[in-house]
Amino acid sequence: MKNKIFLLLSLVFVALGLSAQSLVFHLPDGGLSTVGLPATFTISPSGDKLIIESGGTRVELDKNRILAMTYRSKKGDVNDDMQVDVADIATIIDIMAGKDTEPEEKVYTSCPDGNHPHIIDLGLPSGTKWACCNVGASKPEDYGSYYAWGETKTKEVYNWETYQYGYYNDDGDYSHLVNIGSDIAGTEYDAATANWKTPWRMPTIEQCRELIDNCTSEWTTQNDVKGRKFTGSNGGTIFLPAAGDRWSSDLYLAGSGGDYWSSTLYESDPYGAWCLYFYSGGVSTNYGDRGDGRTVRPVR
Repeated sequence: MKNKIFLLLSLVFVALGLSAQSLVFHLPDGGLSTVGLPATFTISPSGDKLIIESGGTRVELDKNRILAMTYRSKKGDVNDDMQVDVADIATIIDIMAGKDTEPEEKVYTSCPDGNHPHIIDLGLPSGTKWACCNVGASKPEDYGSYYAWGETKTKEVYNWETYQYGYYNDDGDYSHLVNIGSDIAGTEYDAATANWKTPWRMPTIEQCRELIDNCTSEWTTQNDVKGRKFTGSNGGTIFLPAAGDRWSSDLYLAGSGGDYWSSTLYESDPYGAWCLYFYSGGVSTNYGDRGDGRTVRPVR
């Protein structure tokens, strides 16, 4: 299989005359061999060697010691089909020929157009970027979808009877709850990751506090929707609508308060999880019942 793959590389790369890129070969001792690829070159097998040539430059690698190959920081399974095969080489060829299947996503300081969501840079110390709108929303001022903590689908009724991971009992016995972790960011229980895919995820409570501590915020109206606008040190802005929260089949406090889930369990009382909370008078963090339906603003 290796010989066939490298023969394919030799034939296709020379024909395309691809612009400078690089491949990284991973070796058993943990070492890396990085090979820059100029516009014209050949890759061919010769016995146990893999030979890469361009002009007067010749690089030889032991084929049997190559464990994997990385292109653009992706190792082995470049096309994410759960196996390493010739299709990964084809993906690399497409990318290098200008048919980039995974262009670098752009980061903005405000929404440039109506193609939401956008990645918004607020100049935060951690480098965390926030989404411009909520999960389930088509624009920043839409409320979007409501989720119980740890659930990834919407429903008609939000309470302890419908909660997927346990129920409330006032006897102080937490065994009625399913332990899904103290931080569900990026897991199967993360509504942001489940609906928007990796690398989007729910913010931790620390990321919510970072937002509060490093941005100014004001209660305002955007397209007739009330909410709070956060402005970072770099001038970046996001608008969080006052979407309220859901309990039973009812929506509460819409237009007067926002209650956004974090990914962090409230460990002092595991019936609750931490939230980013705001209203016209200010913004803070609090915690609420895991069975409540609340909105989610993703980060990455």
